[in-house]
Amino acid sequence: MALDQKTLNKVIILKLAGQLPGLRQAMLSDAVMDSLQMNFFEYSQALSELIEGKLLYKAVRKREPHLDADQQAVERIDITPKGTEVLQTLEAQIPEAVNKWIRRKVDELKGEQNLLETHSSRLRQTGTGEWLLILERYETEVPNFTISLTFPTKEMAKKAASAWEAASVDLYELILKHLLAN
Repeated sequence: MALDQKTLNKVIILKLAGQLPGLRQAMLSDAVMDSLQMNFFEYSQALSELIEGKLLYKAVRKREPHLDADQQAVERIDITPKGTEVLQTLEAQIPEAVNKWIRRKVDELKGEQNLLETHSSRLRQTGTGEWLLILERYETEVPNFTISLTFPTKEMAKKAASAWEAASVDLYELILKHLLAN
């Protein structure tokens, strides 16, 4: 029996969340919009109903080091045991074309997720009115590289944070190369 569109929307979200634990909410919404299976309103409604039904949960993790563009800790989406149970029941009814898209999207998002989770930047104002920028690199849950920089203006600190976000791997390697040069 084929799933109705509203149920299919929810199953797509459950499957993505189930295969990508700790997925950032922004990444989930972008992925779902890319599916062309639902619009933003339908996605928002499905996500809300899944959270209210305790099939998914949305939360900011304790000591979340990763911030969004507004310097707020990122919200993550995870599937609950109840959500996993529902997904297992309905999974066989997902059309093959949608399953194929989900497999491709999961592979793509895993790469994006790994890249995003390897670095972070945090910004805060100091007691002297300057801006402290903390840049970090991760190989596990714990940062293996941290550097703190002070800037006279918020704009300069944000520009440096953006550069770090865009090229943290290259900048990290360049810094290490210069620090460890003979």
